[in-house]
Amino acid sequence: HMLKLLYKAVASLHRAGALSNKEVAAHVFNGLSRSSEFCVCRGSIAIYKLVLMKAAEDGYLSEFDRLRFDNDAEVVRMANAPFVKDIVESVRANTARIEGLEANMESINASLNKMRMGMKRKLKVEGVVGMFGATLNVITLGAAGGFFTAGVAAFFEAAVDFGDAVHLKSVAADL
Repeated sequence: HMLKLLYKAVASLHRAGALSNKEVAAHVFNGLSRSSEFCVCRGSIAIYKLVLMKAAEDGYLSEFDRLRFDNDAEVVRMANAPFVKDIVESVRANTARIEGLEANMESINASLNKMRMGMKRKLKVEGVVGMFGATLNVITLGAAGGFFTAGVAAFFEAAVDFGDAVHLKSVAADL
């Protein structure tokens, strides 16, 4: 409401001849510039707009400046509206949740990579263990008696890669 008092004072001083039209326009312009940031409620925006209209009627403010000041005041009022503050708070909360989910996804991805590497290692170990098991089985058959000894000896001579199950099967089939 101080803007209203300022306008009354400079307009009165102009009517009394103490201020020129240019000086009044400068004071009104400065007052409107500084007070637009205080248009945060219905009452203050109403008074601000009344002063804008009166200043334009009295010739202290151009139509362009009146519209610009009106827009500035509306922007401030909307920025301070409760529903805008609710939206901003909701966006902040959602952003925090999304950042938390992204961190969880990164952690899950790292765990899955570790698990994948562990499974690859396990498969390699199982392959080696299987190869040794097959070799031991062949050796044990040789220990079973003279009947199998000749076959085992032939198998060992013909087999080249004891880690290749297909190769071992084909060697055994040929014997």
